[in-house]
Amino acid sequence: MKLDKTPVPAKEAAIASVRRLKNRDTQAMADVYDAYGRMIFAVILRLVRDRGIAEDLTQETFLRVWNHAAIFDETRGGLDAWITTVARNRAVDYLRLKSRRVECPAVASYGNCRAVAPAAGDNQDDHPRGDEDDAAQLNRSAAAAI
Repeated sequence: MKLDKTPVPAKEAAIASVRRLKNRDTQAMADVYDAYGRMIFAVILRLVRDRGIAEDLTQETFLRVWNHAAIFDETRGGLDAWITTVARNRAVDYLRLKSRRVECPAVASYGNCRAVAPAAGDNQDDHPRGDEDDAAQLNRSAAAAI
């Protein structure tokens, strides 16, 4: 996907697009993607720094926009701000999940799974259980799967 600067639609056009999205108009979704897709891809790419992941998260962002168009309230902000917020949240969720991935060298070593330390800047308050609790839960899950 090329990262050129595409002008964002006027507020009236965005509101009309939202109304069409709320009526499940598939052409409206295509129009919204054409209008915001490059910008959203650029925002996500800047956060995740992986082109393939950014493409996937961009697709997930627009799927979420399609599925949640009914909750959009144009009195609270513009369509571009809402879609950008959805995209940012998807990217942050991905980065948090990635930072909390589990390393398990071999299934045969039942009790040796451990949670990887969170990435620098990850807010520990967002994760109420410690790494030891996570590792114990993962060990129980792995054992139950065998």
